[in-house]
Amino acid sequence: MGKKLYRTAAPLLAALSVALSACAGPIGVPPAPTPNPLAVPASQNHVHGEGGAAGRLVTRYGGPTGVSLALQPETPRPGTEVEITYALSDAQGAPVPGDGLRIVHERLMHLIVVGQDLRSFAHLHPEEAGGGRYRVTETLPETGKYVLFNEFVTADGVTQIERNVVATEGAESADNPAALTPDLGTTKESAGLQGVLTTPVTRIRRRIATPFFLDVTQGGKPATELEPFLGAACHVVIVSADTKQFAHTHGDLPGGALSGDMSKADMATMAMPTPPAKFGPRVEFTHTFMQPGMYRLWVQLGHGAEVATFAYNVMVEK
Repeated sequence: MGKKLYRTAAPLLAALSVALSACAGPIGVPPAPTPNPLAVPASQNHVHGEGGAAGRLVTRYGGPTGVSLALQPETPRPGTEVEITYALSDAQGAPVPGDGLRIVHERLMHLIVVGQDLRSFAHLHPEEAGGGRYRVTETLPETGKYVLFNEFVTADGVTQIERNVVATEGAESADNPAALTPDLGTTKESAGLQGVLTTPVTRIRRRIATPFFLDVTQGGKPATELEPFLGAACHVVIVSADTKQFAHTHGDLPGGALSGDMSKADMATMAMPTPPAKFGPRVEFTHTFMQPGMYRLWVQLGHGAEVATFAYNVMVEK
């Protein structure tokens, strides 16, 4: 079975529930990608999905690797454990084993599960289970629809993201879209730490690189015992309010290689800088949003035996 690395604590867990929308057929077909006719380069750090050097207007899902998703049980009940399995196949239909993928940030796959209302969040890592299958288990506490973003990099360096919408028993036809209010600059708490996310810009604009700073304290004092999480000073997940736009990026210490503009970097081949064993109280990242609207950002970093996650809502203007 896959080993679960992280699950959001506190009230954000309120709705993490996953199941298939239907027992057969395609699941949650995402919108078709739209190329950027202006070819504006997106300036952002180590990022997969939305934006990136290609400058596309919407996140591109799917790719050359065939992917199917199965849940066991097929229609889980809230409060029960569900087994999530992805089956990968190449162009000839042959299973893709673990050596057909690259280890990126210490894992073969990064699976992000969010509630449709974006109140719940989990960062999981399916592990190889043989025959081109990759599996992880999760406990699903409440009824609802959820979106799964599964990201992996093939051995030849192609990053692929899969998006699936799934639902628990009784939630197949129910929709509970996110209602987000901007809250940058407010203090959030996780894993015994307090975090405040800010940006120096007065208006966040699409297609313009935006720097973000997360300052972390503990008991009113600067937190200087922060630790790397999965090979980075921090991981950042960004999802639009309609869950159509997705990015998984990373940050660094102030002035570090991943804190600024990485739009020209080849993330599939570049050597990632090793963060120090202890650092703080600030981490930085830069992101370019390709579409206007409301977004939710989750910033994750290590602290002792725990992973702290700070969630914020931002408004992006045209």
